[in-house]
Amino acid sequence: MSKLNKILSSKENRIEFVIIAAIVLVSIVSIICYRINLSDMINRSETGYIAEVIFEGETIMTIDLSNEGIYHIDGKLPVTLRVTGGRIQFINSVCPDHICESYGLIPSEINDTAVCLPARVVVKVKPK
Repeated sequence: MSKLNKILSSKENRIEFVIIAAIVLVSIVSIICYRINLSDMINRSETGYIAEVIFEGETIMTIDLSNEGIYHIDGKLPVTLRVTGGRIQFINSVCPDHICESYGLIPSEINDTAVCLPARVVVKVKPK
């Protein structure tokens, strides 16, 4: 313990020690958060969620979110959906504003939705 006290006796060494300890702590917290998020994504893909694709009020397709893939939908305008990690997203639309593409991945939670208004396509996440 005397060596540690000797090292920490100068102000510069204490500041360096605090900085190193903070970096180590931030690294550990980042790794833990990454692991939690990764396990959440794995659990999400193993749980039973589906995406209902609705065009003008009618369900035209049901997609199992545990099956990754690309799906082409012919709405008023064509759109493309991608399923990855138990979640779904618009990846391409012929509409003029492309707002639906900016939604990103729709979380796998009950009644989460994304909409492409010009194509009149709604994607709604539901339990199986």
